[in-house]
Amino acid sequence: MTYLFIINPFAGKSTLSDNLRENIQSIEALKNKEVLIFNSEYPGHETVLVNQVMRFLPEEDFFICICAGSGSFHHVLNANLDFNKIKTAIFPCGETNDSLRFFGNKALTHFEDITKIISGSTLYLDYIKTSSGNAFDTISWGYSAKIINFHQKLSFLSIFNPSLLWFIAFFFGIITDKAQRYEISIDNKKYDGHYHEIICANGNTQGGALFLGDDVTPDDGLINFILIPKMNIFSLIKTVLGFYLRNPKLLSKKVLRVTGKTFSVKGKDGKQLQIELDGELKTMPEICGEIIANKLPFVVPKDIAEKYINKKRKADEKK
Repeated sequence: MTYLFIINPFAGKSTLSDNLRENIQSIEALKNKEVLIFNSEYPGHETVLVNQVMRFLPEEDFFICICAGSGSFHHVLNANLDFNKIKTAIFPCGETNDSLRFFGNKALTHFEDITKIISGSTLYLDYIKTSSGNAFDTISWGYSAKIINFHQKLSFLSIFNPSLLWFIAFFFGIITDKAQRYEISIDNKKYDGHYHEIICANGNTQGGALFLGDDVTPDDGLINFILIPKMNIFSLIKTVLGFYLRNPKLLSKKVLRVTGKTFSVKGKDGKQLQIELDGELKTMPEICGEIIANKLPFVVPKDIAEKYINKKRKADEKK
């Protein structure tokens, strides 16, 4: 097996990526192993790197560890992957790392030990396959895409206070949002209407802050849809705070939750829509997708895997 590490030097927690190459090379468990280490140079470069390495070593099995955030993992998931020949993992250096938060926020520190990761247990998780690429955490339309857009335009402010930058982007994204008309189909059932936000969730966290619910797990073979219909600004802010504060009592009664395996979303009269896939933005008039169940080999520290499996078993027993 070849151990492929891809480091995003521009990831949010720059202190974690400093000297990372040297740290990887010094790991005892990797001595006498085939190890490749690359830095990504631009968004989407991760896809290119993985495809190039796999074309060069077509017979090899790979352990692919992404030293970055959810966006970089998203780009790896869109490479030409043979899931029978790979394992994937994340060493969290990004601003959000939503891909790991369904294990619990306290569990994130366990992923900051590469030795624990490479000796970890493999879980087989779901991902969302769409007409515009694969996603692991969330796909959304509406105010979240607008918030990310604001954040990118004001990114120069992050050198002063990254948290303040997200707050500013959130504030402008919400107060300037207007509900748009969407044509929505979930498992062939129509949900057309005006919405502030549509979320297709495989993971339980969006943007590192909005908690989507304990029942949202990446191994149940279902997509969880959260539809936030048109409402006044005060109800919208209260609802978003409900997700942020993990307080369902703050959510508007208009919020609709649906589960399904397939979906399509398009703008009214072919209008171009800005779509967020794992924190990455794309613009298109329509997208359709489906859940691919229990196919993605994802490696986590053994103690975290055991806790997750036990938690899931107890939840299943309560049903």
